[in-house]
Amino acid sequence: MSPESLELLRMGAVLKKTGRSRTAIYAAIERGEMTKPCRLGVRCSAWPAYEVDELNAAAIRGAEPAEVRELVKDLHERRKTLGLRTANGDSQ
Repeated sequence: MSPESLELLRMGAVLKKTGRSRTAIYAAIERGEMTKPCRLGVRCSAWPAYEVDELNAAAIRGAEPAEVRELVKDLHERRKTLGLRTANGDSQ
């Protein structure tokens, strides 16, 4: 996947796609069960759509929390090839 074809989802779209609240999203990030958003600007961040889709698929199939945390690590690793930064500025 090239950065040119990368679909990004802002928080509102992530809330709709996951059915979670903003508080639940950030709690899942703290537990390592949701990827961190990518920094787009000073006050702008978003998630790659493929990450949200993969995490939703894991939830649908009933993945255990440990499996989801491993998936999150893999998704963060995949970001390295795209040169994406997390919301806290860390290069993935």
